[in-house]
Amino acid sequence: MSDGTVVHALGLRGHDAHGALTGLDLSLPSGTVGCLVGGRSDGTSVLARMLAGSERPASGHLIVGGLPPWWSASTRARIGALLDEPELADVGTVRELLALARRLRGDSPERESWFEAIGASSLLRRPIGGLDRREVRTVGLALALSAPAPLLVVLHEPLADVVKADATVLREVLRRRASEGACVLVLTASAADAAALADDVATLKQGRVDRAVGAPDTDELAPGAEIELRVWTDKPRQVAAALAGETSVAALSFSASDDSVPVAVRSRELAASAKAVARVCLECGAELRAMQAVAPGGRAMHDAGGQSPRKAAP
Repeated sequence: MSDGTVVHALGLRGHDAHGALTGLDLSLPSGTVGCLVGGRSDGTSVLARMLAGSERPASGHLIVGGLPPWWSASTRARIGALLDEPELADVGTVRELLALARRLRGDSPERESWFEAIGASSLLRRPIGGLDRREVRTVGLALALSAPAPLLVVLHEPLADVVKADATVLREVLRRRASEGACVLVLTASAADAAALADDVATLKQGRVDRAVGAPDTDELAPGAEIELRVWTDKPRQVAAALAGETSVAALSFSASDDSVPVAVRSRELAASAKAVARVCLECGAELRAMQAVAPGGRAMHDAGGQSPRKAAP
C-alpha cells in the first residue's frame, strides 16, 4: 500500500475451536517485527489463518498488500505463514517439496538457505511422511521465512514445538526479512518470547488488541507517574544485576535469599521495562514466572504474562 501499511484489519470477527476474534482492528507497516501476545482462546490461531488467506472472517475487513488475501493467489504466494498445525504435501522428501514449489511458482533455490539459517538443514533429506510434530513445525517455520519477496511473514508460536528453539538466531532472521521490506508478525502466548523477538509488542485479549505488554491502563495514571513492575523469577539476583544497567529502570530492589519475593522495578517507561525484563531473563537463563504492573499506592493494574504471581511448584 502507498503509505507503507501492509496489513489493515477493521472489525475482524471469526472463530475456531479454540477462540475468537471479536472486532479486531490492526494496522501493520512494512519493515517491522511486531508481536501480539495472547493465547489461542484470545484468537491467535484464527488470526494467523485469516492473515495467511486460508480462512475468511465472518465479518469485518482485512487487506494484505492492497487485497484480501483469500482473493489473490499472487498475494498468498508472498505471505509466509507458520500456523498452529502446518500441513505439508507428502510428495517425498522436504527437498522434493521445495523443488515442486519452484516448478509450480517459480520460487528461487535460495529457499534452502533459510533452513540452514535456523539450523534445520538436516530435515531437507527427510521423508515428509516420517516427520514428527516438532519437525513438521520446523519445516513450516523455514517455509514461512523463505516465502519469495514476502509482503507478510506471520508466525504462530515460532519457538514452541520446534526442533531448535533459539530466540537469538530467530530474532536475527526476522530482522533480516524485515530489512528486506517484509512485515513480520509473531503471535505467541509467551511474553518472554515476544520481548526476545519483536520490536513492538501488544496484547491480544479476548479477540481484540489490548495494550503494550507490561503497561497499565494509561488513562488511569497521572502524566509521568512512576510505576512499579513486579517480576517473579528463579534468579532474582542475576536479573536485578542485569536490569540495573537498563536506561528505562529508575530503581529496583530484590531478595537474594527468597525467589518467591519479586524483583521490584520502578520506572516511568513500563512498556520498555517489561521488554527489558523478558530479554534479560532470556539472556540470564532465568525463568520468567510473572510480571505485574502496580500503580502508585500498590494497586495491581495489569498482569503482563507468565504464571500467577507466586512461587512456581518445583
